[in-house]
Amino acid sequence: MNYPTTREEAKRTGAKYYFTNKPCTRGHVAPRKTKGCCVECMKEDWVTDNERRKTLPKSEASKAAGRRYYERNKDAVIARAAARPIEEKRRHKDNYKKENPEVINTSWIKSKNENIAISASMTSNTLAVTSFSRYRLRIGIFG
Repeated sequence: MNYPTTREEAKRTGAKYYFTNKPCTRGHVAPRKTKGCCVECMKEDWVTDNERRKTLPKSEASKAAGRRYYERNKDAVIARAAARPIEEKRRHKDNYKKENPEVINTSWIKSKNENIAISASMTSNTLAVTSFSRYRLRIGIFG
């Protein structure tokens, strides 16, 4: 694509980009936006800002917007999640476990305790049913 060679020419023609073939202050030889910045510098800045934003807590408004989006697009969100490769799902799950060990440990303990309680009640019921069935067989009641 042919870009204008000066900023003034780009403004005059209404182009969004221009290319001077000279390095910017950071050393990139890349197209520049008519508003005055190098495209490569913009990409680098976006990456660093995005990494910084990931560490910030989400506001309540942002969380509410995410919930609204999910409710409006539930089928599409679920379909995208189902279409993800298994390696990506596994990687996400492993990252979550590393970042939230307290959640994983407490939920594991809770489910373990629930399973033990269920097993115990099933065992005692099974024993009771088995004993009762043997008793019925012994006295001749079937059915």
